[in-house]
Amino acid sequence: MTATVGPLPDPDHFSTITGLVAQAATRLRIDAATSEVLQAFTSAGVACCVLKGPSLAQWLDTDEDRRPYLDTDLWVRPGDETVAEATLEQLGFARRWDQSTLPDWWREHGTEWTRDRDGVLVDLHRNLPGVSADARAAWDTLAEPGGTVVIAGREERALSIPGRALHVALHCAHHGSEWSKVARDLDRALTVADEATCRQAAELARRVDALDAFAAGLRTVPAGDQLAQRLALPEPSSVQVTLRATTPPPVALGVEQLMGAASWRTRAWIIGRKVVPPREFIRHWDDRASENGWRLALAYLRRPFWLLRHTPAGVRAWWRARRRVQARH
Repeated sequence: MTATVGPLPDPDHFSTITGLVAQAATRLRIDAATSEVLQAFTSAGVACCVLKGPSLAQWLDTDEDRRPYLDTDLWVRPGDETVAEATLEQLGFARRWDQSTLPDWWREHGTEWTRDRDGVLVDLHRNLPGVSADARAAWDTLAEPGGTVVIAGREERALSIPGRALHVALHCAHHGSEWSKVARDLDRALTVADEATCRQAAELARRVDALDAFAAGLRTVPAGDQLAQRLALPEPSSVQVTLRATTPPPVALGVEQLMGAASWRTRAWIIGRKVVPPREFIRHWDDRASENGWRLALAYLRRPFWLLRHTPAGVRAWWRARRRVQARH
C-alpha cells in the first residue's frame, strides 16, 4: 500500500501566521499595560486622553487588518503631570532620558517612559505637536469633549473622530513626508473620514492655533493636498512648520531657532548650548555615552565636529524653506 503525500505547506504561510500572532501578542501586552496605567491614573486623580495606538487602530483599521503598535501615547491634563510621573514610577516605569535640564525651547512635547519587566514604552504628552495654543486651552478644546476607545475591555477617554483626524495630520507635519508610517496613517484617515469630519478637524485646528501645521501635514500626501485646496487652507506661514513637513536634515531646525532669536547674545547662548549640551541630552544623542565617563567625554568631543559636518545641509534646507515662506507673502 502506497501512502499518498499531499503538497507541502508553503513556508510563507507559517511565517505570516507567526507574524500575525506576534503582532496580536504585542497589542495585548501594550493594551494590558495601558489599562493598568490608566486605572492607576484614575485612582490618583489624573485625567488622561489616549492618543494613537489603539485609538487610531480602532478608527482606521478593520478587524482583519489591525495595525501593530509599539507603544502607548497618553496626553495628561495640564497640572496633572507631576502626579502622573510619580504614578508611572510606582508602576515600575523610568524615564528614557531626563529633559528637565534642557532649556524650554529644546524640550519635546512629551517624555518617554519604559518598563523593563514587559518592555512597554509610554509616551507622556504635555501637548500635541504643532499646537501653539496654551496647553490647558488645547486640552479643554480637544480632550474634554473627546470620544472613547475600548482598551482591555474598558472604555477610556480618547480624542473625538475629528480630533483624531487633526492629530494624524499634525503628526505627519511634525515628522514629515519621509516617515512612511505616518503618511500611511494620514492616507488611511483621508479614506475613512468624510469631508464633514475633515472640516471639523480644520475648525479644531483653528481653535487651538494649529492651522499652519494641520495644512502642512495634509499637504504631505496627494489626497491631503487636494483636500487642503478644497477647504481653502492657507499655505504654512511658519518656516519651522514648513521645515518639519519636509523631514529636514539635522541642524536645519536649529538654524531656524538661531535666526529667530531676538538678540546676538541669545544666539551666542543657543550656539553654546548646542555645542555643549547637558549630559542627559548627550547620553540620549549618543547611546554609548551612557556606558562610562570616557564614552561621555568622547561624545562631547565628537559633538562640534558632528555639528560642523551637518550644518551646510541644514542651512540649505532652512534657506529653501525660508524662500518658500517668503514667496507666499
